[in-house]
Amino acid sequence: MNLSDERNYQKLMDTLDALSLTEKNRKTAEAYLDTGSPEQKELLEQVEQQDFSNLRDEQRQKSINYVEHLRKRNKKEELKRYVQFQAAAGGSTAYYVFNRYGWSLSSVKEYLNPEQTMAVLAESLVWNSYSLNYRNTKEIKEQGRRDPEVLRRAMDLCYHSSDNAKVLLAGLYLNCRRAEARKPGILKGLFAKNTSSDNDGVSRTIKFLEDNIIASMPEIFLKHDLGKSQIEELQNYVRSHPIDQPFPPAVQKLLNKRSFSEYMVMLLSGAAFLALEHSPVFSAFLQVAGSLSADITLKACRDLTSLPDDPDSWFHKHLEQLESHCKLVCKLFDWYRVFGFSSP
Repeated sequence: MNLSDERNYQKLMDTLDALSLTEKNRKTAEAYLDTGSPEQKELLEQVEQQDFSNLRDEQRQKSINYVEHLRKRNKKEELKRYVQFQAAAGGSTAYYVFNRYGWSLSSVKEYLNPEQTMAVLAESLVWNSYSLNYRNTKEIKEQGRRDPEVLRRAMDLCYHSSDNAKVLLAGLYLNCRRAEARKPGILKGLFAKNTSSDNDGVSRTIKFLEDNIIASMPEIFLKHDLGKSQIEELQNYVRSHPIDQPFPPAVQKLLNKRSFSEYMVMLLSGAAFLALEHSPVFSAFLQVAGSLSADITLKACRDLTSLPDDPDSWFHKHLEQLESHCKLVCKLFDWYRVFGFSSP
């Protein structure tokens, strides 16, 4: 081993030290990343899942610096193996050892498979409400149009302790897998039963997103000033309220003047709106979110599904549903004026 190789080896060992790998993953990493031996792809199947989102900034920076070190020296084999190992171990949370800010994957994307790319990209976007928009999620949408099952498989790679990236991917996946067999008329056709029952992946994703949105509702309220029975009342409403019935005054009263997380409303509303055609649960949640803040709910729905002044967008095509089901009519005409849409 020459001096340069020794320095590279020590830099790798320092990087692995910083990542707090499990004992098994550390041994696997040393074996797989040894470029003096033939690549053993089967080792990646033995890697244990780890959530890299909890790493401290200095730990993350060690890995980011190592990626840059390899890239600048054109060490493609070393970089390929390092990226593939971290993606196998961290899934979506490999983002935190590849990138410090932003969501560019240009330095590592060529070494990721499509599912890994979508999972890492979703993780990079989902924690900032400003990045939850049509332009930033365009690459995920385009992949979903080519092969929506890539997004569903990417959901299985979301290793963060919180399911936010998985929620975003679920909404985008269901938006690409539009509910089929719709009948004429909004109420008759929007939530036709069994429209997706022939596809287990769609059914499981609907169930996941329904359950996650309902379970996440307590986290919307900042002061946690709703009692357990009140939270359960809201959850039961979203779970089982007939969509053609008016919004109950008792539920509205629970929501009046509540402090809430704008980020949580935006994420959950955006995902619910993307999946709107698949379940009345999503429409019922939008009623609740719209009662907390019509402006934020409408912004979430619009930002994730359209470009400005696009009358053919998902948002514009579903304004009638928002008016009819989500009771946001009081704000819709303001939005027509602001964005230049014609009234339905």
